[in-house]
Amino acid sequence: MRNRCTLNIVFDRPDKRYHPGDQVTGHVEVEVNRDCACRGLNITVGWRTHGRGNSTRGSEQSGVLFTGEWTAGEIHRYPFMVTLPNGPYTYRGHLLNIDWFAQARADIPWSLDPRTTEDFLLTPLPDAPSLEPYHTHDPLGPDRSPEKRQKVANGGLVAGIILFSFLLVLGVPLAIILIVGDLARDDLYIMAGIGSVFVFIGLLITVFALRNRIAEKRLGSLTVDLPRRTVPIGEWLELAINIPQESHAHINQISAILVGREVVVSGSGTNRTTHTHTLHQDEHYYPEAENRVLKKGQSLSLRHRFPIPLMAPPSFHASDNDLEWKVEVHVDIDRWPDWRQEFHFEVIPSQQPTQSSAAIAHGASASDWQRRDDTGDDTWRTKQAPAQFASESDDDSNLW
Repeated sequence: MRNRCTLNIVFDRPDKRYHPGDQVTGHVEVEVNRDCACRGLNITVGWRTHGRGNSTRGSEQSGVLFTGEWTAGEIHRYPFMVTLPNGPYTYRGHLLNIDWFAQARADIPWSLDPRTTEDFLLTPLPDAPSLEPYHTHDPLGPDRSPEKRQKVANGGLVAGIILFSFLLVLGVPLAIILIVGDLARDDLYIMAGIGSVFVFIGLLITVFALRNRIAEKRLGSLTVDLPRRTVPIGEWLELAINIPQESHAHINQISAILVGREVVVSGSGTNRTTHTHTLHQDEHYYPEAENRVLKKGQSLSLRHRFPIPLMAPPSFHASDNDLEWKVEVHVDIDRWPDWRQEFHFEVIPSQQPTQSSAAIAHGASASDWQRRDDTGDDTWRTKQAPAQFASESDDDSNLW
């Protein structure tokens, strides 16, 4: 059975390509198949993710274009207007896709609600100032700050101590039972096996939690500095590693790796699974630190600049869906636990039209992570949402 009406969304721009700050204008066309009452012709504009991870959507704004009666055979057009914000940009990736959409739905009593959805593109504006990346949580906030990492390390230490304490509590009764001799040998083996597992897990947690602290016994208070935590596409990420004079270590190698990747999570509860795909990786090894012996009173300062690729996708952070950029620093110490840490930063569109604007807006098939959709249109990745609607009915009497 046909729906009582058929909906169609028509954009005023045939290519459906927009930039931050643009007004998206168009109309919802309603073809009435049977007489019906409409409790509300609703339109919603926003972004959504799809791909390997859990789908999420955001920055949605909705409005009612019409309420009333429709007669069979009529065709109505209801205009709408939306002002777009600074992102997120349309992105087509490997595990993650970000799309902007407009959805129209007619609320028809005692009937399935007719609806239709049309996607459109949001791409960077040439010569526009650099804009902050879109995110629904603070990617550089407390969860990734040095203070939070220290709390995690302390928590690991506490967990290790608890496990060792549990082992001690388990071992005392076990020793008593051995002396008394009331425990069967098979049961003794089982309890010893369980105790060994707890010892191993406790050791792993404790060593992992204290790894960098142990390394700093030789390196001193090593510091890593990123002067800029927000870097436009096509520019440089500067990195400084400083080992103080109180160090006394034999360093095999020091490396820094620039990584851009998609990180998505699928499932929920105990079935949650994290999936990653590396978009870009740039490794740098410091030759001046290779097989370097530092004695007390000697310090070591290392500098390097990583180029941010012209086709790099901007950072994006939302629930279970991330486009993240980070630097991984690794200090390999001879016969001693290594020092490792990650430092996250944000990539934003460039102010140069020849860089992110041209590359993203017009596509570049040479990029390792640039992919064509089914229409052959080269698009890019990131996300955000629309701002304000202005709508009117056929007689221009309804504004919202």
